[in-house]
Amino acid sequence: MAETLAVSLADPDVRVVDTDTGTWFVSGLNVRELVARVRDADDIAEVKSTVPPVAEDAALVNVADDTGRRVHAYRSVAGGYRLYYLRKPNGTAMITDHLRNALAALPVEARTVSDTAVADHLLFRAPVGADGIVEPVSGVAQGDWLTWDLTADERRIERVDSLDGTEHVEPAAAPDAIESAYESILGLDGVVDDPVNCYSGGVDSTLTQTLLGADAPMLNVGIDSPEYAFEMEYARDGASYFDAPFEQTVLDESRVLTHLEDAIEATGSPSCPFQTVLMNTALSSDEGRQYLMAVGADSIFGNTGTKGARVADWAAPMVGTPPAKVASRLAPDTVGDYIDWLGTLDEQLDRSVADPQSYAQQYSTYTNPALVGTLFDDELVAERCRAQSAYVRDRAPIDGSAGRFGRQAEWRHHCLVFGHRVGSRWRQMALAHGNTLVNPFETRRLIECALSVPADRRFVQGPTAGRDLSTKYLLKRLLDRRLPEYPTDREKGAGVLPFERYLADGPLAGVFDRYPLPSFVPSGDRSTVVESGRQAWNVLTYAVWRDRVQQNAALDPVPSTQRYEWTTPEAAISG
Repeated sequence: MAETLAVSLADPDVRVVDTDTGTWFVSGLNVRELVARVRDADDIAEVKSTVPPVAEDAALVNVADDTGRRVHAYRSVAGGYRLYYLRKPNGTAMITDHLRNALAALPVEARTVSDTAVADHLLFRAPVGADGIVEPVSGVAQGDWLTWDLTADERRIERVDSLDGTEHVEPAAAPDAIESAYESILGLDGVVDDPVNCYSGGVDSTLTQTLLGADAPMLNVGIDSPEYAFEMEYARDGASYFDAPFEQTVLDESRVLTHLEDAIEATGSPSCPFQTVLMNTALSSDEGRQYLMAVGADSIFGNTGTKGARVADWAAPMVGTPPAKVASRLAPDTVGDYIDWLGTLDEQLDRSVADPQSYAQQYSTYTNPALVGTLFDDELVAERCRAQSAYVRDRAPIDGSAGRFGRQAEWRHHCLVFGHRVGSRWRQMALAHGNTLVNPFETRRLIECALSVPADRRFVQGPTAGRDLSTKYLLKRLLDRRLPEYPTDREKGAGVLPFERYLADGPLAGVFDRYPLPSFVPSGDRSTVVESGRQAWNVLTYAVWRDRVQQNAALDPVPSTQRYEWTTPEAAISG
């Protein structure tokens, strides 16, 4: 019986390279160097050893010969390119770089979802690792190499890539190192001369604009919700420091659900951060363009929520003592609450980083773990948190010299890089609209640049003379130097849509009548979920995905997809 292998790729910039080691499909920022490495290699083993060090953000697929009996696939340890693999019910083997293509290849009845995948979605907005949300779809994890012998149907996974944290840079020298690394990323041949900067007005996107140059266009998408007005003004103020073209698109709040539906259909995924409705509009505003985002800067240089833990660690000798407890009871409410909060953080810092109640895990989850525990069970929640920690531990080095704050903070930020993977979701969205996306802060070079700074001093500036606590201070120092007039100490909003109001009495009121709660929500817990505010978001996105993607028998592949096929025993290829 003839067997078919299909390679289905949505990346419009993928390079197809025929070599003595087979046909290679190469996607990446450093694409010229990647192509040279696969073309010059004498065998697959040489590619495994020579490609990872130069793979800033890349994915490779190799069909070993014209029979299509063996396929290899690799993802760099950093970056947002994705690779999925599956067997269709008719026996066809498939490799694809887009989740929607994988789902479109399966009949509705085959798109089954396990409790584990649902729990992962609720906790982390994505399966731990790289698998697709449905059971038949597996994914190549970051830093892994898949060898798939189609004749024997044997799959072997090897870890060939991991991040290096051996270089050490003092904080005073870090801004120079960051600037050099960022400029080198923008100089790679996979980055066009005039990418569209997805501009928020904050430190990260403003620093990016100073590095892109005076003519780089800026795009901001907002919404006419009153709660978001500050974000819109913030972007306009930031853009005023540049002479570059600036475009701001404002969405109608009443169409939030329509925009969410469009975004979920585009990616084929229920994984949707709150900004999804905005980003889908931004990344579909044109076709054949390259967009650039500063997403991921917080994940490697310091998230706002890190300040409290830094203070709690410094205050540990006093927190939890009898005098502190007395002060908590007698002080005004705001002061007492602050003392209690520091005590909670102190307890979280003392826990194992894999503990769901640890400081490291508090930010790794979106939905309250206790709520997920009521829908499934607490042990499943604990097991998925341990699995997330194991996935991180296998790919990122941990600073062994760090104290408990540095250790917990580093794990917390690693969970953002390898767990949330927001940049890869935005890239899937861009590909769905025929565009490409570059995320410099998710490249190997910039992540390893961050890792070179000791964890205890990487995320939060200490209370040195004349300075206040500041997160992401290394980027702020660099921006102070490049654009002195920009106020790096200005408070920025969270950039989050007012979902709770939308759900209570806004454009999403009654949305669970249109999209009934999923079956994993027991009837006795339905009111709890609906009334849980922000906690209901991941449940809603799953319900929309179920009705518009999982159960959609007419789901089409991404329009830009190029399909290549090999059939054995008669070798045939078409592209």
